[in-house]
Amino acid sequence: MEFRFDTLRKSIVHFLNIFNNVKVNKYNTTTGDIENTITVPLKLASKQKFYYWLYDRKHAKRYPMMAASAKGIKPSLSDRGKNKKFTFLTDDLTKAIRTPTPYNIDFELIIVTNYIDEANQILEQILPYFTPYVMTTIKLPEINEKFDMKVILNDVSEDKDFEMPEDSYRTLSWTLSFTAHTFLFKPITDPKIIETIFLEYRQLGSSSDDIPLERTKITEEETTIYNYELLHGLQDVEDENT
Repeated sequence: MEFRFDTLRKSIVHFLNIFNNVKVNKYNTTTGDIENTITVPLKLASKQKFYYWLYDRKHAKRYPMMAASAKGIKPSLSDRGKNKKFTFLTDDLTKAIRTPTPYNIDFELIIVTNYIDEANQILEQILPYFTPYVMTTIKLPEINEKFDMKVILNDVSEDKDFEMPEDSYRTLSWTLSFTAHTFLFKPITDPKIIETIFLEYRQLGSSSDDIPLERTKITEEETTIYNYELLHGLQDVEDENT
């Protein structure tokens, strides 16, 4: 059965939203006054594709710039082991969905600037909020539910071996690695309706303990009691068992 809640896509989008309002001030080199404030562009791209934007698209306004990419998805084994269900109401019927499965997504954020001051401005707008994590809420309108995704900052490093074409300007590059704790959901199921209930009475410790002495059948329309001991006698039950 085909289903989707878009939790994987929403996890990536919510990760990007953490960095979608980073700004850099441009200063007058003579007076030191702020001449302009720009919002740092953020792209969803791998490091290789990001470098293509930096070097091959000479006509594009490039620096400063950030790029984020998902590096891998791993199961969160420490959070496994739950297999419960919770129910939610719909317009027509109460439905059920199993406990979501926890996964960790590894992200990489690359920052490239022309000047040290620009890099410092960007880092100082990101690092103080990770202590060492931030929380972002992901909503699932299909089931009217939401959950918090924890984003942990793992490492911050400067790319000192950043190769630069001879005809280009000096660039500074920083790489930040993150881990996002998210969840993936199983499909929605219709809970089965109990239509018939059987209650059985057995005599333990006898050779006939695997044959019910009395069985009560309960349905929505009627209740029927079958007493094998009264109808056939215990000896008959034992004979049937043999």
